[in-house]
Amino acid sequence: MKQNFGEGLKAFELARGCSQASMAVTNSMITFCRKMVQAEQELPQVRLAEFYRSIKLSKRSSTFRQFRMVGSNARQLYNHAYHLPCRLSALYECARLKEEVLEELVKAGRIHRFMTDAELKQTIKSYRPSPAGSRLNTG
Repeated sequence: MKQNFGEGLKAFELARGCSQASMAVTNSMITFCRKMVQAEQELPQVRLAEFYRSIKLSKRSSTFRQFRMVGSNARQLYNHAYHLPCRLSALYECARLKEEVLEELVKAGRIHRFMTDAELKQTIKSYRPSPAGSRLNTG
């Protein structure tokens, strides 16, 4: 059956809308994490404790550590937000990468917004860094 031009255009518009929505969610998640890091930097300890209670987040949780890592590496993640998955767990894995490694994987099309966590972890695991260094951020 022959597709008409209007149907093809509609499919393109819907796909573009999905991509834009995914990027908006990714940017929102990165911004949320960045605000948490900003709170740590700017609030006195008493207010910081109130802040954590108000968002019902324990500093001992793995979720807290993920938020902190994503927020601490927000700039590099914003630079590639169009290509990154919008889940906290995926952003955390991307934030752990050195910026040049993340850039290389994105440019090669090996990281994309609709990949699963398992696919992302396998991509990172199979990446072969240059002999000069590790693929992970230490901070």
